[in-house]
Amino acid sequence: QFAQYSIAPLSDRLYRDLFALARAHGIRVALVVLPESKEFRDWYPPEVERESQEYLAKLVRETGVPLIDFRTAMPDDATC
Repeated sequence: QFAQYSIAPLSDRLYRDLFALARAHGIRVALVVLPESKEFRDWYPPEVERESQEYLAKLVRETGVPLIDFRTAMPDDATC
């Protein structure tokens, strides 16, 4: 599933453009990562996890948009 994983330049550009547009209109923006079970998080190979975390950190640092990470906010046995 993740053999060709990379952050697409177009996706990065779209995030940045969206943040700039929101800022230009006085709209506050935050990135929210939704909860994932440990089982689901374990599907990510370590290099994919690392690249994703590094990308989010860079995006937050360069745009000033806060990151709200809820990936581990719920216990794995929680039900909806």
